[in-house]
Amino acid sequence: MPKEKRYEYRFLRSKKHKAMALLLCVFGGFLGLHYFYVKRPWRGLVNVLLTVVMMLATGAFGMYNTIRIAITFGNSNWLALHWRELVAGVCCAVLGVTWIWDIVQISKGEFRDGDGMRLGIGSSTNQNYGSNKKDHTTKLPLFLLAVVAIVVGVAIGVFIGRNQKSNSQNQTYGKQAEVLLEQDVNKESDETADVDEVIVESDEIDAEFLGFEDHPELGMFTVRLRVKNKTEQPIWVYMDKASINDEMMQMVMTGMPLYIDPGKRGSNGFIFYYKQTSIEKFDDVNTVSFKLKVDNQDTMKEIWTSPEVTLTK
Repeated sequence: MPKEKRYEYRFLRSKKHKAMALLLCVFGGFLGLHYFYVKRPWRGLVNVLLTVVMMLATGAFGMYNTIRIAITFGNSNWLALHWRELVAGVCCAVLGVTWIWDIVQISKGEFRDGDGMRLGIGSSTNQNYGSNKKDHTTKLPLFLLAVVAIVVGVAIGVFIGRNQKSNSQNQTYGKQAEVLLEQDVNKESDETADVDEVIVESDEIDAEFLGFEDHPELGMFTVRLRVKNKTEQPIWVYMDKASINDEMMQMVMTGMPLYIDPGKRGSNGFIFYYKQTSIEKFDDVNTVSFKLKVDNQDTMKEIWTSPEVTLTK
């Protein structure tokens, strides 16, 4: 639009509804919905792009690696190791600041549409800004705003409810893991424990099975392993594609991550929760299957994955 025309429009009210723009900004600001509504698509696409980049960056890492940021902050290679989290943080900060700014601008009546006009309450563009003329145009039905608000509110409520349930489960798992660790303190060292079976032998690691341990009071049992690091780099060993009696597990945890320095040994108990399967007690367990994955402890890049291991009780 020519600058002269845009200058004239500065003092006119837009047909775009202020209340609808505010509603879209509050509940969909990160996706730039309010920008698309007022016909500023390029600005809306910026928000979409920032949101996508943020989701991709955070999706590449689990909760555990996010926690590791604080632990490894003093590492000289921190930026190289955690640039994705840094990118996600910058995107989130930009989106958050602009989201709050847009809410303030819309509320004050200073937010403008694609033609440079301030948002109105559904009035025609030929009404001067600040005019006291009564608006005879059709207003946006209030029931439509109410319906949208109810739908968004229900969606947010469901989302929060699921997150609270998930957080509650994570807290329960964490408490159980703490109890398990306290029990391990008073246990004989795995360095002198008898080996039931050597389950993995490779150029990367040797893994020994030390036995099962049932914890009915915690609703779980553990598979204790002792692993030797045969590589020349620090490694993290964890389980993948685990199952009990051919029922896949959602997640196998450890009280503490199994980190092992080059040439050293490490042992840990891998936790299997009964509630993740139809199995109710340890007596019903017949076989436990899993793969051991080996990652570089610093870069989290995969080094090696073992063939499937099956333990028979």
